[in-house]
Amino acid sequence: MRTTTTARKLAPMVLLTVLLVGALSPAAVPSQVGAPDPSVIDPKLGEAMATAPADEPLQVIIQFEGSITEADRRLLQVEGVESLHEFSIVPGVWAKATPQQMTRISGYPRTIWAELNEPLVYYMDETTTVINATKTWDSRIEGSLWGATGAIDGKGVTAVVLDTGVDAGHPDLDYGSKCILNLKSDTGVGPWYEVQNSDTSSGHGTHCAGTVLGNGDASNGARRGVAPGANLIALSTGEAGAIINALGGLEWVYEHSKIGNNPYNIRVVSNSWGAGGGNYSPSDSISQAIDKLVYENNVAVCFAAGNSGGTGDDIQTSNYGNTPAAICVAASGRDGTYITDFSSKGQWDLIDTWPDIAAPGHHIQSTAARRTQISIMTRDPSANPYYLAISGTSMATPHVAGTVALLWQACPSMRVSNVSQDWGMVENNNGVYSIKPPDTPSDLPFAGYPIHESELILKLTADYIPAQGTAQEGMNGQTQNYVTDWSLPGDAASRQHDFCQGYGLINVNRAVGLALALERIRWDYPEATVLDAYSVFEGIFEHKEVSMPTDQVMTSWGGEWSRFNQLNSFNQNLTKFVYVPAGADSMTVSMNYPPVSVGDRQLNVLWFMIDQNGDGSWDYTSSRTPSTTGSRTETVPISGSTGTYWKFGLGGNSGKIPDIIGGDHQYKEARIEFEMSVSIHFPSGTGDIVINELDLHAVNGHLRFAEPSTTYAGGNVTVMMWVYDLYNVSWSPNPPPPPVVLTKGHPLLWAILLLGIVAAALYVIARTQPESKVGRAVRRVAAAVGVVALLAYVRRLVTRLTARRSKAATKG
Repeated sequence: MRTTTTARKLAPMVLLTVLLVGALSPAAVPSQVGAPDPSVIDPKLGEAMATAPADEPLQVIIQFEGSITEADRRLLQVEGVESLHEFSIVPGVWAKATPQQMTRISGYPRTIWAELNEPLVYYMDETTTVINATKTWDSRIEGSLWGATGAIDGKGVTAVVLDTGVDAGHPDLDYGSKCILNLKSDTGVGPWYEVQNSDTSSGHGTHCAGTVLGNGDASNGARRGVAPGANLIALSTGEAGAIINALGGLEWVYEHSKIGNNPYNIRVVSNSWGAGGGNYSPSDSISQAIDKLVYENNVAVCFAAGNSGGTGDDIQTSNYGNTPAAICVAASGRDGTYITDFSSKGQWDLIDTWPDIAAPGHHIQSTAARRTQISIMTRDPSANPYYLAISGTSMATPHVAGTVALLWQACPSMRVSNVSQDWGMVENNNGVYSIKPPDTPSDLPFAGYPIHESELILKLTADYIPAQGTAQEGMNGQTQNYVTDWSLPGDAASRQHDFCQGYGLINVNRAVGLALALERIRWDYPEATVLDAYSVFEGIFEHKEVSMPTDQVMTSWGGEWSRFNQLNSFNQNLTKFVYVPAGADSMTVSMNYPPVSVGDRQLNVLWFMIDQNGDGSWDYTSSRTPSTTGSRTETVPISGSTGTYWKFGLGGNSGKIPDIIGGDHQYKEARIEFEMSVSIHFPSGTGDIVINELDLHAVNGHLRFAEPSTTYAGGNVTVMMWVYDLYNVSWSPNPPPPPVVLTKGHPLLWAILLLGIVAAALYVIARTQPESKVGRAVRRVAAAVGVVALLAYVRRLVTRLTARRSKAATKG
């Protein structure tokens, strides 16, 4: 039983009951209101009702059975309750009600739940560094409907970040193109209005959005988010967030993501907020909204586990994250080798309270909004004004949301799975941990709720983080504190998970591989499941040499050069490293930028520099002459320094009329968009040029094949690459069992033979020992069978005679 949380909930219930009884008199109760019912009052609302003055209005959410009716509205009016908004996603009303009024409303038969519109906690703590998914972005796909490509970057998928807002004027978030909607509501329930910057005091939402899908333009792609090709819808629910604001945001998503009416292709919602740890309650309005989004609209919902730490002795994980349909995210260290101390833990013996998955949440470097609480607290004026590092499960959750966006691109057929949410209780038998079912079904009323396929894919492909060191005090002496998943078949049943990390650290490459395999199988068998694909998906991964008849390779990137005049002429670091393979004989570098930015009132000039030997000085600098077209193409000589990385840098000047007299950008800096490409040429006709495996870090330019040059005379370029080979994925449903055929050696034949032997033995006994018990029994059975057979024969004879007479009469 849930002794840890039951006692905690009973205390406010008892206090509330005393309040309810003392506050009521029969004359004050309208005829349609019965006795007070503490069971419909959320414990936190009960605590507030017990401590607040009886006539002090509280902001509450009151839910009614089925849907809101005129009778419900009249009740609120009669009671003097101020109704602020009616929700469509749940049958609930946001209202102001005093403890006395809530006491009476609890006795209304149609009231099914009431909760406090309590302040939400936005999870942020320390600094972090960026994680990337470059192996996935650049892995070649073979055997796909899309052809041979490596474009799994979230393209075509829209993620919603429901948070404090987003500063879409940031170069990485591209207001109007990447950020397709940036909506703000001062009340959380509308009206929603469009702004460029909706994150003006916190900065929390901007940081989260950059981790989900920032394109890295302010860093030459080095600080891209997990799904840099995805689109963003930002919903700001006000700077002082509360449940009412969040529920209004989820309602907006629900209304705009319905199946058949989802014009933005909304597929995932990232929620780095919560109301604290606790059990999942099916009655909570946020949990109901999660269920509707997942089960009705097929939208994945990610929630931060929280930053309250814990030892496993009680429930610290978010009550919203514990909703079965949600993906609850824990925070690992930046290197993925440990779970952070601050990451909220579930109760060690209640599996349904454990996080689902973990992602890096310690020192995550991501997009910074200007002049906000975070930027003031965490950086000095000399730091990079476009990025900052903070920590929390808030920073882990966007990694998971970005990964889910990649999964949607890889497998557009994803849906709710046929696998239920993990549940059960853990027993410790002398250090051996095992799962037992709950004592009664009421202990786990949600057992059997299915999870989304994206969550199942993440769990099946995660890397479990092994326990390290000695047992921590208070953690029940556990170091090896995991249990295997009893609810999954076959190899999947060996997956380990625990109350700190769930199934472990997300593995983007493997998760996308499983999603691709699932989509490939569904081309032929739409009914195939994730577990079907899991049984065969390992064959999709190949690390092999890929050859192309050409004499050139290339890489390209883009970004925005900037200069902050108010920050001591800070120039943004736009370093890029390009590998120059051994054997290359020439390089062509091209640059394109707008020489005049009319809308921004700028005159621009850019140039590039190259450090060829890694000594920190620029060995080659392009022309600095202003270009009327904004294009530069120069041939760079190569000699003696091949097989190494060359460092590229960018310089520039811009004359800008200050924004104080108008303009679109709210940032007070000069900004110039640019594109760079580097082509590396090899002597042709000399056989294969082999390029060894390259470092796929995001700060590096990733080489790919280019068209042959005009002087191409034969030969191949061969590159060691990671490949998703869909030709290696083969699955078919289990064939139906063959029909029973009586063949030699068949068990049925042996049964018939055995019966024959028994019958013969009984016949012999009846003939040789007619007066024995067995003989008499056999004779009686035989006589009965003979009588039945005789009667049947007589009946058949009479039927034939009758038929003949009828036939003769007909002829006559």
